[in-house]
Amino acid sequence: MNSLRDPHWYDALKKQQPLRKRMFTEEMAAGISKLALEAPARRPFFLQKSHRFGAVMIIAAACAVILLTNLPVSNVVPTVPSNAGVSALTLDPQIRDRLINPRDNKAPQKQILLEKMINGNLALIYSSLPESANSTALYIDILQWKDSGNRSIGTGLDGWSHAFSSLGAEAGGTVMSGVTWEGKLSYTGLNIFTGKLLQSDIAAIRVVDGSGEQWDAHILPSSDGSRYWFVDMSIPVEDFKIEALDAHGTVLSTHSPK
Repeated sequence: MNSLRDPHWYDALKKQQPLRKRMFTEEMAAGISKLALEAPARRPFFLQKSHRFGAVMIIAAACAVILLTNLPVSNVVPTVPSNAGVSALTLDPQIRDRLINPRDNKAPQKQILLEKMINGNLALIYSSLPESANSTALYIDILQWKDSGNRSIGTGLDGWSHAFSSLGAEAGGTVMSGVTWEGKLSYTGLNIFTGKLLQSDIAAIRVVDGSGEQWDAHILPSSDGSRYWFVDMSIPVEDFKIEALDAHGTVLSTHSPK
């Protein structure tokens, strides 16, 4: 085995001073030391070459990584689906106000009562005019965002456009004591109920469809002292009834269109 072989300087020593014919002297010891010390002196050269080779390989690998990371990628731009989640779509208030208000800046500006996202690409907005406008109408606006692959392209308003507008709680008939109802508004599968509460003992309005599913209405004050109520459903609503409840949840009265 290699570990049992004589060191390479041993043969050179025998040629210079055969051990079987000469006595071990200080001169021989010095020769052995010199030959032994010369061996490691040659190794660093190879080690140095090895280290240099390793460094070159590391540099080459780093260059390859940089080259790969800088290669051009596909120009395909991922599109955002039109029914993207609510968290991925926001409506800038300035864009909203520009779309739902008249272009005449001197006209009364709508005051937002409630804003909500519907189906990921619709913004449903309930609003009213300030008291100085002498109007107690409830305004319903629907803004739609259309996917164009780039939200800065399209209408110039971040992809938003005005899709629907209507008045609510304005001329609806009284359907039960202290409650008016404008009827059912519909837009692309969205159903909206609006009205007014004229009695203080009515604390809540609830819509119940034929399957037993229930929706509680939002109730907000109007400038004339009455209160708006409105509720929206994103599913078909059939065979429904409207219930007026007191503060304890007791049904005070019920209205069924049929």
